[in-house]
Amino acid sequence: MKPVHIIGVPLDLGGGRRGVDMGPSALRIAGIGERLAALGHSVVDKGDLPTPIPETQEQRDERKKYIRDIAKVCQKVYQTSLASLDDGAMPIVLGGDHSLAAGSVAAVADWARKTRNLPIGLLWLDAHGDMNTPATSLSGNVHGMPLAALLGPWKAVLVSGLTFAYLHVLYGNPSPENLVGGFILAWVYLKSESILLPVLMHSLGNLGALASQVAVWYWLAAGDRTAAILNG
Repeated sequence: MKPVHIIGVPLDLGGGRRGVDMGPSALRIAGIGERLAALGHSVVDKGDLPTPIPETQEQRDERKKYIRDIAKVCQKVYQTSLASLDDGAMPIVLGGDHSLAAGSVAAVADWARKTRNLPIGLLWLDAHGDMNTPATSLSGNVHGMPLAALLGPWKAVLVSGLTFAYLHVLYGNPSPENLVGGFILAWVYLKSESILLPVLMHSLGNLGALASQVAVWYWLAAGDRTAAILNG
């Protein structure tokens, strides 16, 4: 089986509430390495990447707080994840706030393009779409912006809007404009070279999350594709 590299990223700059920097330690204490090994994987714990704390940094810009420091951490996440992929391992990145996904997803996407000339499938399980930009965010917290950073702002707005329309159709509001939005989303899903499913967990619940995973695995099975799965 493919070896696994555990990469801790105790990043706590992207959100408005402290505490997520304890995530990597909590997951290790809960036995993530042992459980992966029990599945037959060889596990290498790469330790934690160094991350600054808010008490020693300046926000600088209220619209994108701590953006310079977060960008530096994401660059380290990108380099470390890419190195693991190049070594033939599966990187499992333990956060930390969700802004680190800008580095981990970019690494998987670049590796898949470089080694297989293929796009990735991205399954984004979260309570929010994380597609804000500095112009749309009310808080300036960067943990709500990584998907917009990966997609580019205009694509983020498009996908977010289509998802909203689809949810209206799903929940029994089949007005013409929502039906059109739902059909457009279905077309994007079937025709695009990559797939994006931001799952609004609080709205859809476990059944919606399961259905989304099944849809992504079906899409992946249709061709030789790589998946990046995140749970926020």
